[in-house]
Amino acid sequence: MNARKLVIRLTLSAIWLAVFVAVMRYIGAQWEMEGRVTTGLLLGVSVDSPRHILYSIATLAASAFVATSLVLFLALLFRRRRHAGQKLWLAVSVAGLALTVVAFAWNRRQLHRASLPTAYRYYDSTGRLLDPERHLSNLRPVNVILISIDTLNPLHLGVYGYARDTSPTIDSLAQVSVLFQNAFSHSPKTSPAHMSLFTSLYPSVHKIRNWNKLQGGYSLDHHLITLPEILKNAGYTTVAFTGGGNVQSSIGFGHGFDQYDNEDQVWEKAFQWLDQNHDSRFFLFLHTFKVHSPYLPPPPYNAMFDPDYDGPILDSEEELWQYFRSQYGNGADFPGSHALFWERVDKNDPREVEHVKALYDGGIRFMNDRMMAVLLEKLRRYDLVQNTVVIFLSDHGEEFQQHGDFLHKELYDEHIRIPLIWYFPDQPEYRGKVVPQQASLVDVTPTLLQYLGLPIPVMMQGTNLLPIIEGKDLNLPVFSERIVISDVPDKKKAIRTPEWKYIWWPTQKKAELFDLRNDPGELVNVAERFPEVRNELHKQVLAWMRENASKGESIKAITNTLDPETIEKLKSLGYIR
Repeated sequence: MNARKLVIRLTLSAIWLAVFVAVMRYIGAQWEMEGRVTTGLLLGVSVDSPRHILYSIATLAASAFVATSLVLFLALLFRRRRHAGQKLWLAVSVAGLALTVVAFAWNRRQLHRASLPTAYRYYDSTGRLLDPERHLSNLRPVNVILISIDTLNPLHLGVYGYARDTSPTIDSLAQVSVLFQNAFSHSPKTSPAHMSLFTSLYPSVHKIRNWNKLQGGYSLDHHLITLPEILKNAGYTTVAFTGGGNVQSSIGFGHGFDQYDNEDQVWEKAFQWLDQNHDSRFFLFLHTFKVHSPYLPPPPYNAMFDPDYDGPILDSEEELWQYFRSQYGNGADFPGSHALFWERVDKNDPREVEHVKALYDGGIRFMNDRMMAVLLEKLRRYDLVQNTVVIFLSDHGEEFQQHGDFLHKELYDEHIRIPLIWYFPDQPEYRGKVVPQQASLVDVTPTLLQYLGLPIPVMMQGTNLLPIIEGKDLNLPVFSERIVISDVPDKKKAIRTPEWKYIWWPTQKKAELFDLRNDPGELVNVAERFPEVRNELHKQVLAWMRENASKGESIKAITNTLDPETIEKLKSLGYIR
């Protein structure tokens, strides 16, 4: 064999192998998308079950057919002389390639018609399983209660080391649960944070932001799968009782719920619902703004942690209305209790700051006593403790002048650190465990799905935390961002590792780096002192932004409008003025 023939044969062999692998990968991805094989499939081959073996054989055969057709076509096309047999094989190869093109075009058309991103796998865009017989057979028989206390800074809870007795019931829950010491949000704002919880996508991917203008805001793309949709299609009764506002159903939070209440006085309704439906298999989402600014806990909670205060700060809706009428008259437009509350606070007076903090703590204790204590008593009364998962968390934190301000709008830890307490009813080995590793909101849904025995959509960006609970060190970074509707470059991004926090503000050409081991309060910017660390974390932020841009490219948030009730709610919380 001369050198020319050897080169030709080696080239054709390389082409055959490359085409074979490419087709294997493509067909394998389609099997995964349709829920036919497990995640982690290698080159289209799986031997997990007899069905997988059949799919694998079909994939191998189809890949070999396409690769052989192409190589045979190339080998025979350029021959100067072809005998009858070779002409026949050339015709066969052309027919094989034509069949391949038709099959590929049909496959792409089916995907387009279904509007189903290949990254979902296992589910269609409504959260319905594509192979329910296989996945629902091992579904864990438990209820799920997900509790979000809006704006709750974990460092104001006893179980996280707070000195004041703000959370006795929550602390007792933590004693029989898994306590995540270092859990974080991806946004310091309510809507994007909660949507990351429900979709396991970062804010710049799902594109939901707070509704803070009178003309309304953006609602979730209906092609995105949410946790309630998955659970509803798995046979759960899905019910939500929320404070409305920036978690109202029309933003997209109502997707997948059989019932979704948008009022803040709804925990009483939730308890009534539980009285009537405790025998059903349910997913119950509870949310409240009772800890959110303005801090107006009812008596005796408004004086519980600062009983001697006698200053100008007003701590009830009635007092705020009286103040408003005395200052502005009955004909003026009420600006909302949030604006009036902060109008009376002297942020430069340490005594006033201390009272604001005491009112916040009073709201936490109110929530602990009147909400959490009642809920847990209901679970005990109806024998639900042994078959109900309880997940207690927040959407973001709250600042009390750690960086010179109040509320929640930055990416420092006091703004994005959250509590995460997870009760597993049938895992006694998990009770009382304390997890120091980092976790975040996007991890909650994948962890819950894994625990329940449901497949995790590959579109989701979070990580299953069960290995962390069992002691494996995953060393997960946490990414956070301030976002409007698109990933424009003038919005802050942050990455947090156990040792470092890096915050980047592109339009200001400003970077902050904090050594969390020696400066947990993030007070000293050491970006110039540690350029190698800064540059490495900056690369990770850029890579994360590129991934988000790619995942979010086809996701389109839709415009929605506000109703009068929601406008008043958002005014009271300070989102609209």
